Amino acid sequence: MKKLLLMLIIFAANLYGIAQVNLVPNPSFEDTVCCYPPDPDFPAIGWKSLYSSDYFSDVYMPGLCPPTTNNVIGSQVPFHGFGFVGFATYVNPILREMLLAKLLQPLVAGRKYCISYYVSKPERTDYASNGISIYLFADSAIEYSYNPADFVGKTPTFACDSVIFDTVNWVKIEGSFIAQGGEQFLVLGNMWTNAQTTQVYTATSPNQPYAYYWVDMISITAVPEPNAGVDVSITQGDSTQLQATGGITYYWQPSAGLSCINCSNPFVKPETSTTYTVTVSDTLGCSQVDSVTVTVIPKPYFIPTVLQIGHPLQIVSFPTGAELVLYDMRGRTVFRSGNDSGNYALNELTAGIYMAVIRKEGEVLHQSKLLLVR
Repeated sequence: MKKLLLMLIIFAANLYGIAQVNLVPNPSFEDTVCCYPPDPDFPAIGWKSLYSSDYFSDVYMPGLCPPTTNNVIGSQVPFHGFGFVGFATYVNPILREMLLAKLLQPLVAGRKYCISYYVSKPERTDYASNGISIYLFADSAIEYSYNPADFVGKTPTFACDSVIFDTVNWVKIEGSFIAQGGEQFLVLGNMWTNAQTTQVYTATSPNQPYAYYWVDMISITAVPEPNAGVDVSITQGDSTQLQATGGITYYWQPSAGLSCINCSNPFVKPETSTTYTVTVSDTLGCSQVDSVTVTVIPKPYFIPTVLQIGHPLQIVSFPTGAELVLYDMRGRTVFRSGNDSGNYALNELTAGIYMAVIRKEGEVLHQSKLLLVR
């Protein structure tokens, strides 16, 4: 029983090491409390409201939260699950709504992380804007007053510079960043000032005089650390097996000669030295690239030292584009062929000792003595 338990622990540890974990708590806002609490508490568990951000749910209970469809600013189907959040990104004079959460674990200094979230604009708001951002910091959230003004003017860890106009679809915002180390709190909103924010009036008739966005499914994951394996050398004509680790899915290039392009361990049999790159991805689509070089060593040339007259001269692994030249003992050329097949008839030569030379582009690749006998 103890042995089985140990094996299960090791198995679970291996799975944790391979699968990339989303560090954002309650990322699609499905875990909720039963009522709409006052600020800074929020219906989505793990999140705090900075000012008056909103929670929308298609599991609608009157008086608790607005429905996702047919609410005062528009209609949208959740990207994932049954809920999403919404907040103002631009109001004149300056006003912001934001959300704050604590990550499941602090970020590691120097580590690269992928970040993504889905955004949609309600159709009955008068403005569209850019600046839908995420700001990560290491200080204690208690040091802040849960006032969005604490964060306006700070440089976001990641920001969307594009103005989002789409009122029908969810637009995926994604990118990556290098952690400073220790970041454990996340603020979602527009950290840019009004002067820094691009705002576009989109209404055909005035309705809600601000820019406002719905957000769903936020993800922050450590980029996979791929390992394509060590460089290897093989003899021409041989094959070898590549072995990549570090992710869930794999994609190899170039594809020619690979036994498979979407497995971790394809067999390869290249004719010439080749560098293969593998894109390693996690379950959330975050990816990184590594490479491995397979060096192909030509087979050694083999020229018989003794050959009977009338039999063809056969040279193993004759190099492409090379020529064969035979010299007699006086240094005179008695045979020359640009045929690189490695198979030569020497019917015109008599018994004796000759020097066989393989030359390519003026460079002597090989030379050895050849004895012709009757």
